[in-house]
Amino acid sequence: MRIMRQRYFFISNFGCAISDIIRKFDKSNIMSTAELKEKLIAQINDTDNDELLSEISTLLYIESKSVNGVYQMSEAEREAVEDGLNQIRNGQWISDEEANREIEEWLRK
Repeated sequence: MRIMRQRYFFISNFGCAISDIIRKFDKSNIMSTAELKEKLIAQINDTDNDELLSEISTLLYIESKSVNGVYQMSEAEREAVEDGLNQIRNGQWISDEEANREIEEWLRK
């Protein structure tokens, strides 16, 4: 869940950064929504950067799943969150430090 929130935060900021760059780039020429869409489509068509395209796709997916800017979880996501909360309530968790130690140990094998 923490990773998902960090990724959403990154993607949200990434999306804001893209729009800020475009606005600064075209500061003298204020674009309509339609013009901005056309420009973005052209830029997407011109790029071969798979990571950038993946992030854009994720950003658009998250936006399509939101209502009034709030992400709407699916039933499966709600169940996964509830499972995680139950694990915490039952003491089935470890600290970040312990998780990092376990990961480091696993990577050394």
